[in-house]
Amino acid sequence: MELLLRNKNFLLLFLGTLLSTLGGSIFFISVVWTAASELGGATAVSVVLSFQALPIIITAPFVGLFVDKRKKKNILVSSSLIDGFVLLFFAVLLKMNILNIWILSITIFVQQFVGSFMGSSFQTLIPLIVKDEDLSKANSLFSSANMLAQLVGLGIGGILVAFLGLQGAVIFNGLLFIISAICEIFINYKEEIGKIVTEIKTFTGIKEGFAYAWKKIEIKGLILLEGASDFFGLALFVLLPVITQEVLKIGAEGYGILQAMSSVGSLVCGIMMSFITEVKRKYLWMAIFGVILGITFSMIGVISSFWILAVLLFIQGLLIGYDNIIISVILQRETDRYYRGRVFSFRSMFNSILRPIGYMFVSLLLLFLSINQLIITYGIIIAILSLFYLLIPYASKRAKVEEQGSTTHRL
Repeated sequence: MELLLRNKNFLLLFLGTLLSTLGGSIFFISVVWTAASELGGATAVSVVLSFQALPIIITAPFVGLFVDKRKKKNILVSSSLIDGFVLLFFAVLLKMNILNIWILSITIFVQQFVGSFMGSSFQTLIPLIVKDEDLSKANSLFSSANMLAQLVGLGIGGILVAFLGLQGAVIFNGLLFIISAICEIFINYKEEIGKIVTEIKTFTGIKEGFAYAWKKIEIKGLILLEGASDFFGLALFVLLPVITQEVLKIGAEGYGILQAMSSVGSLVCGIMMSFITEVKRKYLWMAIFGVILGITFSMIGVISSFWILAVLLFIQGLLIGYDNIIISVILQRETDRYYRGRVFSFRSMFNSILRPIGYMFVSLLLLFLSINQLIITYGIIIAILSLFYLLIPYASKRAKVEEQGSTTHRL
């Protein structure tokens, strides 16, 4: 926590991110509630959520290069302001009684499009304003802030809609984004952007970014393993409502508690890691925690106790939170500053593409396996995949030795 007090730039970025994440969470609840209650129920919700994922998949490669070419602070401020004014404009349309599924979907699309710039800029700005030895604590604090903002936003979103109405809630969200931009304006740091990046053509820059990420063993290995683990781990979001109703025999309140437990675990993990020194043997602990994650995942397939399930989900949140923090630290540290925007955009794009495929794959497997069998199988796969983290440092060292040998031979 002392990092917030001794680093003004970090504190301003922390506050700006906290407010924008809170605004995004509240708006998400407002949008889903509006779609479900006023615009056509489940079908409208599906349409709106599809517009939420599209911008990241479509724009990620271009966003990464755009971020690499420009000052990160300016992108953050501009993104927050655009988000804020888009929501205020949406509130004006609500005041005029102009609301339909397409206006809501376009608003979501624009906000997510702008948010993709914000996410990449944020990740690449951290190592520019924080010392290398503070990267782990910085990412831990941001992780806990994001989890806290999401939990609070999801918790009060419905309350705000109930008391302020949809228009009032949207105005509140828009003001949060604008206040976030004001905080970010005062971030002061030096950033040099080389001609090698600014003068590069768009498709050449994207191609070079992919080549760079694929060549670097640590970057490629982390992104692929994280994506593979998410592919199987996200199945729980599809199956949890069914488990709640058919196995545990509880209602929406119980489901809400279970849904929040993983986020609470990640929040606690972020707070804990912000107080401890940086973990040294990162890949070893990622492998160990990944195996434990797989075991707890499989256990969900054989238990029928609400409280045991809640504890397992909390533990999973702790473990997932650790992995997310450590992977961000390694990527920030190992990626050349001229490529960071593209690397983090590729990471986001890869995960966004895999999610809908993973959801469809679960639906397909349920034709052949029971829910219990599927969960146990997925848990075993997650545990096995986690062991591959141990290979990354050795493969990376071997690649560096071969590269040095090749360079020496040419000389």
